[in-house]
Amino acid sequence: MSDKIEELVEKLLANTNDGKTKWEEAGLEKGFLTSLSKFSILLGVTQNKIGDNIIELSILNSEGKTIEEYRGQQLTLSSLWNAARRAAFGVEVAIDALIEELE
Repeated sequence: MSDKIEELVEKLLANTNDGKTKWEEAGLEKGFLTSLSKFSILLGVTQNKIGDNIIELSILNSEGKTIEEYRGQQLTLSSLWNAARRAAFGVEVAIDALIEELE
């Protein structure tokens, strides 16, 4: 199963970097959410027993119930987290505006 989820993470990362997957801030939790036709993906941060941040990907069904969680491949999930954060907050637009203003 983890091979399929790892493939999903890679595709989400590629689509986010290409601007094809849109992310939004996830409510009061520290996380980001993207919705597809029948399912949603939630990226959140939890802490392990020694206090390190662990990025967690959750797959939600149409009722918002978590049907799968994934915490593997932290390097790839970290890249996805950063890409989702930048997309949700419009970082590229902000940087472009700042550069333009400084010219």
